[in-house]
Amino acid sequence: TTSEMQTESTFTTAGWDFTSTWTMDGTNNNNNGFPYLQWQSFPPLISWDGSTDADWNDGTNWDGGSVPTASDDVNIPNVSPKPVIANYSAASPAVCNNLTIESSSSLTINSTNALTVSGNFTNNGTFTINSDASGTGSVLISGSASGSGTNNINRFIDDWNTGDGWHYLSSPVASQSISTQFVDINGTISGDLDFYRWSESLDQWINIKNSSNNYNQVDGETYFSNDADPKFTVGQGYLVAYSTDQTKTFTGTINSADVSKTGLTYTGGSSHYGANFLGNPYPCE
Repeated sequence: TTSEMQTESTFTTAGWDFTSTWTMDGTNNNNNGFPYLQWQSFPPLISWDGSTDADWNDGTNWDGGSVPTASDDVNIPNVSPKPVIANYSAASPAVCNNLTIESSSSLTINSTNALTVSGNFTNNGTFTINSDASGTGSVLISGSASGSGTNNINRFIDDWNTGDGWHYLSSPVASQSISTQFVDINGTISGDLDFYRWSESLDQWINIKNSSNNYNQVDGETYFSNDADPKFTVGQGYLVAYSTDQTKTFTGTINSADVSKTGLTYTGGSSHYGANFLGNPYPCE
């Protein structure tokens, strides 16, 4: 079991040398509590304690007394209040090395704020990026993104009456369903929205709804999709518009690995030949 693998006697019984070769450090949680060689070193682990308030940028909220640096591993346990990143722009983001959000805990990035994770991101609680008319928060993850928790990546979309109208949209998470969060394809689709994908070969936008305002579901390039539950294709862009301001939420595993796009087409004779519509697959600018 995990508990046994984090207990020294499990290994000394098997003949491991914890005098001159191996060591364990459950206090600082080095190597996640498992044995490691004595010559190995690990980045400092800083834990959130929320002693003062929810401000990530206040050193008194961290057990080490200072705000994390890019070389620090950060742990967010289930204590109150939970941390909020609210004083960091994309040009000067909050930083850390590896980041772990524990079960029942959370981390929130406010609109227009940013976090850079130089290592791995593990979320076993709730991670939220907020968005409003002023802008959208972001996280840049250099390593892997994993965990059993919930990631909520919000995107504010201005309306077509008083706002900018048309917006480009792409999913920062894997396997995001389009319905019902972005368009409810069950029954008659509202006339207060449009949701398009681009077809290079046809040189036109393909709407998710047909002329009868039903889901444009048939197999073939002239139709939106033949899937009963159409999903965002990672790395593909979409064109959307809503009659009122909307805040839409992408929920799922955050994309952090390289994304390859195959099947790009180049159809001669059209006005936009070779114009394939790609989208940013990550929750950062």
